[in-house]
Amino acid sequence: MRLLPYQFVLNKNEEADFQHGLNERSRLNAELISYLVIAVLLVFIVSSNYLTDNSFIDNLFRGGFILLTLPMIFTSRSAPAKYLDKIWCCFASVLMLLIGFFFYNYAITHNELNEGGPILAVISIASIPMLHLAQKLLIWMILFIALVSIQLTTMVDITWSLNFYLFTVVMMSAMQYQLDIIHRKQYQYELVQTQKARTDKLTGINNRYSFDKEFASVLSSLTTGQYLSLAMIDIDYFKKYNDIYGHLAGDRTLIAFAELLSDLSAKLVVRFGGEEFILVSVFNEDNPHWLEDLPQKLKQLNIEHSGSDVGYVTASVGIATVSAAQRHTVGKTMLLTEADRLLYKAKHAGRNQVLNQKI
Repeated sequence: MRLLPYQFVLNKNEEADFQHGLNERSRLNAELISYLVIAVLLVFIVSSNYLTDNSFIDNLFRGGFILLTLPMIFTSRSAPAKYLDKIWCCFASVLMLLIGFFFYNYAITHNELNEGGPILAVISIASIPMLHLAQKLLIWMILFIALVSIQLTTMVDITWSLNFYLFTVVMMSAMQYQLDIIHRKQYQYELVQTQKARTDKLTGINNRYSFDKEFASVLSSLTTGQYLSLAMIDIDYFKKYNDIYGHLAGDRTLIAFAELLSDLSAKLVVRFGGEEFILVSVFNEDNPHWLEDLPQKLKQLNIEHSGSDVGYVTASVGIATVSAAQRHTVGKTMLLTEADRLLYKAKHAGRNQVLNQKI
């Protein structure tokens, strides 16, 4: 049963991406929290020297907490974002274990343990932004076990502190539960909006914005010996098709055409605008025959078009190909220009054909 937000709001991959982003954004906050903890501990150390007796052991513990906290400042700056929440969870668990020993020693030494210390510990853990509820519950449980040990194994009665501790944990848990859901729902909403921004509303494939964002990454990722081919595809006589069959039929044809292109295993399938589409594919060797079977596939699709020379919907294709060795000198604009030139050369040569050329 999935009871915690990190288990049920997002799927596994989305949760990993969300946590990675949260970790990256929380670096500075985590560092500031570390400085704040050190400042509070220093205040306790200084004030205890003036206000209480027999504070050497107490301050020795506090000094240890500071020494443990200092490395986390540098870790927050340099650790890979992917692991930052796990690092902080381990650090906080160790810190809470030491705090438990500190409270145990403090209770025996002073014959009391006020509720302020445990509550401050709960709030400190609650303020670590990259930890989700499950991680915080684990850390709070460590201190709870320590407090119960004090109650059961010493003569010090800390019932009041235990009650306050549990009440604070319950309140912080309820808040964290809501925050975990809200943050993940917000991330989910942003994912949907991003997908909408990158997707052609009619056909469901990538739009021009998505192509502009992703093409450079595909080109730059080419490895030695690979080739990238960019195909510009235009449905022949599509204006005539709309005039004869109407725009709703035209929309259905665009959808069917996009579905056909999506089955061709290309890296990018894009509706570039109107009846123009783009395919981008990567090959481990030169593939001059790519898409040569598209006219046959359209014949098999057999969408009636009385305004076409062959009686069904066809398309013309221009393909520009570049090798991995050229990826730093040939860009998107050059490839688009060459593919567009070949596309119109195919149209002038009679349409319903594919022209492929290396740059």
